Amino acid sequence: MKNRDMTIDIAKGIAIIAIVLGHVHRGIWASGLGTYSVLWFKVPFDHFLYFWHLSVFAFLSGLFVQQSITKYGTLEYLRSRVILIFYLYTLWQVLQIGVKLLLPGGSNSSSSWSDLYKLWVPEGQLWFFPWLLLATVYSVLLKVWAKNILGYTAIFIAVVLAFLSWGWFDKYIGTQGLPLLIFFILGVNIGFKRLSNFLQALKTFQILGITIAGFAIFLIFFFLTPAVPPTVYPENAVGYDQVLAGFVACISATCAIIGLACVLARIPGSEWIAYLGKQSLPIFLAHIIVIGAVRSIMMRSHITGYGIYLVVLTVVGVVVPLGMYIIAKRLRIPIFEVPASIHKHLAKR
Repeated sequence: MKNRDMTIDIAKGIAIIAIVLGHVHRGIWASGLGTYSVLWFKVPFDHFLYFWHLSVFAFLSGLFVQQSITKYGTLEYLRSRVILIFYLYTLWQVLQIGVKLLLPGGSNSSSSWSDLYKLWVPEGQLWFFPWLLLATVYSVLLKVWAKNILGYTAIFIAVVLAFLSWGWFDKYIGTQGLPLLIFFILGVNIGFKRLSNFLQALKTFQILGITIAGFAIFLIFFFLTPAVPPTVYPENAVGYDQVLAGFVACISATCAIIGLACVLARIPGSEWIAYLGKQSLPIFLAHIIVIGAVRSIMMRSHITGYGIYLVVLTVVGVVVPLGMYIIAKRLRIPIFEVPASIHKHLAKR
């Protein structure tokens, strides 16, 4: 049972490290710290990460939907998700924009005080929260797991939407991450128990074979086709060949990461990755503020070198939010969870 439980956490751990790494990489170039000697590395590395880290999270986010509905009921499940997502999104939208305004040079984009109330324009990585809320409501209300006309229609619409919006990413809620909906729905339909039972029944060499095959297919499409990641804006209009190649690359890489996580779950010493996966929420919420602040300090200290920034900022972007989470939990500062007072107030209504 331990292996089965750790697989999901390890997959989340790998994905959250890749997300932090991707944002560090982009921030280095946006800050003018990249050099000509590594310019060839800029776009390929960015695309390599964005082909799978978000799709992995979207897939994993959908795994527990049916299980949670069975346990809590549809209305209670939706109510708890709406409260959690809206609270964290609103709080960190204000915090992240506030830090940008108070810490000049700690961010790669400009903001004004009026941005504090523009909740319809997500700040940075926070777009994932309204996306997750919309994906959850869509999947639950239309019952995408149901074997009827409504469920099949909902899945069909999601597939069409994914292909039409592949490679397109705007700045408003509802226009971001649309291709990822199909991965969320895939997770909802498979479910945690079914995936766990399937992986647990396989021998290690079988899972390793699936993992290697997944990575091989991904690398073939990554290097030899015009594949485009689902949420990366290309310089030119996206053609059908780019979308189809991008989808194959994305799904194969996602499967490979899940397989890799399952293999690592059976190897001693991988518990630390699982721990990062369990704490992926605070890392996701706080890492942009942390790497922005540390990058500003490093720049003011005249530290140079792409590699130095990439390693240092990725490490602190993962570790410091964990420290913030531990301190916040001990001091009962509700910046990573909904305050108990809100739950009590809503329970009385």
